[in-house]
Parts: sequence; C-alpha cells; structure tokens
Amino acid sequence: MIPWVVLAKKIGNKKVYGISLITTGVIWFFFSMISTPVQFFICAISLGLSMSGFLAMIMVILSDTFDEITLKCGRHQEATLLGITNFFLRISYLAVGAIIATVHILTAYNPDPAATQTPTAILGVRLLAGFFPGIFCIAGAIMFLIFYDLKGEKKLKMVAELRLKGL
Repeated sequence: MIPWVVLAKKIGNKKVYGISLITTGVIWFFFSMISTPVQFFICAISLGLSMSGFLAMIMVILSDTFDEITLKCGRHQEATLLGITNFFLRISYLAVGAIIATVHILTAYNPDPAATQTPTAILGVRLLAGFFPGIFCIAGAIMFLIFYDLKGEKKLKMVAELRLKGL
C-alpha cells in the first residue's frame, strides 16, 4: 500500500483510486486466460498489488464524500450512509449469485467434480473468473473518474466550510 499512498501525495487520491481500479480490472481479464498454477500465482499477486491501491484510498474517498454530505445536511450522516452502502453491497451479492447461476445454466455447466466439462461450460467459468469482474471493475472506475469531483479548490472550500461550521 505504501507506493500507492506515496503516489497519491503526488498525483491525488482520485487519480490513484481510478488508476488502481482500472489496473485491477485489467488484471481480472488475465484470470480468464490462466491454465497453470504459476499463471494463477502471478495473476493473484498482481491483483493483490493493484487492489491495495483501491484499499489504501477507499477510506479517504469515503471520508471526503461523507464530509460533503455532512456539509449539505448540516449534521453527520455516517451511520446512515454506511447502512445504505451495506444495503447495496448485499444487493450486489444477489446479483453475483444470479450472474453465476445464469452463466452456468446457459453454458450447461456440470457441477459434478468428476465430470468432464464441455468447451462452452469452460468458457462460462472463464467469463466468471475474469471477464465479468474486469468489466464491472473498469466500468466502476470510469464512472468514479467521471462523477467524483471532490478535489482541488472544491475540496479545500468544503473543508474550510466544515471547520467554520464546527462540523
């Protein structure tokens, strides 16, 4: 995480968060292509390194967002916001389950461990292992980079207003 934090001090939290998410998404695509334990090991280490940037910045990004909402509402709303976040995380678990079930049904995946899978079923597993996570991660990064605007002058003004109001 240390290199990501050092980079954030140079180029900003938003850019580091976006870069680490896009990098993570790209690395997920490689999980669709691995076929050996060594390839898996390399991909897993790379994924961990890229995700550490996301994890290093998530609380900074969330705290800036919480500060903006506190300023707009005039009081702290962290518990409510975390509850809403957790609600949508639980919905995403449902979506993941639905995607996995749908892909397995459409590709005729056989859950028997002794079964020989068809090429279509193998493609489905590869899509689930890397393609879909990569797409969702990169799409999320792009949306974040487009819509997140708490930086520079806006952020400094927000912090000054929070201090002035004693929040």
